[in-house]
Amino acid sequence: DLVNHSLLNYDAIIAEFYIEPYILRIDLLSDGSYRYASWKNKSISEKPDIVINNGYRSTPVEGGKGVHSITEEFTFQNNEYFYIFSYEMIVYNGRYSCESPSLTVKQKDKVLMTLTLEE
Repeated sequence: DLVNHSLLNYDAIIAEFYIEPYILRIDLLSDGSYRYASWKNKSISEKPDIVINNGYRSTPVEGGKGVHSITEEFTFQNNEYFYIFSYEMIVYNGRYSCESPSLTVKQKDKVLMTLTLEE
């Protein structure tokens, strides 16, 4: 499916994951900011249930001999709610693998929901 027309203005798709019953997508926009969009029990061609702009990325890097683990974390704020999307990128001998994508929704400091992709 093609993404809904309301989301066509982006420079790059950073992540798109299917965590039942959600589709989660993060885009890099031309101004360098990040946008979060999610759909529940819908196709991405439909209007998203949530769109949050002005997200930010933090990337702590951990490493080992021949293996590097990079945790990508994106945080988006919608009033007192925080949507934190993260995944781990494993780099081994020039090959990439995406592991453990998850979404945590918080209201201030209280965790309301955590979704993880089942492997």
